[in-house]
Amino acid sequence: MSQELAWNGVHALVAPAPADARDAAAASAATHAAAVSVEYVTGARLAALAEDWSDLARRADAANVFMHPSLLSEAASAYPEREIGALAGFANGRLAGLWGFAHTGAHQSPLPLTVLAAPPAPNARAQRPKLSSDLDPKAYFEQAMSASSRKKLRQHRRRLGEKGVLASVVVTEPHAVGRAFEDFLSLEAAGWKGRQGTALANNAADAQYTRAMIAALAAQGDAEVHSLTLDGRPVSMQMLLRAGRTAFTWKTCYDESLHDVSPGTLLFEDYTAHLLADERVDAVDSCSFDDSGYMGSWQERSEIATLWFDARPRRSMTFLVFAQMQSTWLALRARAKTLYRKHLRKTGR
Repeated sequence: MSQELAWNGVHALVAPAPADARDAAAASAATHAAAVSVEYVTGARLAALAEDWSDLARRADAANVFMHPSLLSEAASAYPEREIGALAGFANGRLAGLWGFAHTGAHQSPLPLTVLAAPPAPNARAQRPKLSSDLDPKAYFEQAMSASSRKKLRQHRRRLGEKGVLASVVVTEPHAVGRAFEDFLSLEAAGWKGRQGTALANNAADAQYTRAMIAALAAQGDAEVHSLTLDGRPVSMQMLLRAGRTAFTWKTCYDESLHDVSPGTLLFEDYTAHLLADERVDAVDSCSFDDSGYMGSWQERSEIATLWFDARPRRSMTFLVFAQMQSTWLALRARAKTLYRKHLRKTGR
């Protein structure tokens, strides 16, 4: 059996029928392979796949909102230095898979490597804690939180409510989502991320990309904003994204002047209850890097791995050395973070 690999905007696998027609199994496999193609897509062609992607998200084993063609197109515009593109796989003419990537430096690595990284845009991630349960909100929280933790949240909610009119608000209308996201950018920038220069509004490209991302998703009903407001002013906010029957709690922020009454955790309680009752959602990805925060209250977990692989055809000793160096560095980094958290707990900070 021969195969041909062609690049000309199209990356296709061609498997002609074997010369021996008596090998029916091989002929069947070849016919099936010929119906599968993979296309390298960018720009307008990528954006044109949005409707096909929505259909794919409904069928996918693991939908990933950060692979939405509109988001990949906006990322390519906001981060031109990253050379963002995607491989789109088709089976019998129907979109069967989409992998967006960027030519960039390796994520969370000190090594001087250029890689094909996915997801391709900054601020796009899918990590550990998740929400996936048939329990009603009351039963879920009784299982997920201790009685003392639930009592403390009730006290915090009462104390915050004594300062004004407290309300939990969900915004889904596209223009309203856009306005709420501007409030989110301001609230995030007013906190520690703004002081450290890591808030979305601190970086022009990040702000451009995320505004366009939220607008594109909101137009399709796949972005909403959950807020806890005090006299109409948001004191904590959560950006929620959707892909098929999976939701993503992408970004959160809160008013740090009210940290003593935990507005972020109170909102977490509200949107957890909302999502448990939402019949359109099968699972919620926390988008959290770990389970050390209040997201760790969710009982379910997604197993996540960072995969490096060498795309060259022959075994590379250089790659093996780099991979071992990266593995060692990540282990040391994780150990340092663990020791730092123990220090904070010990000192009460």
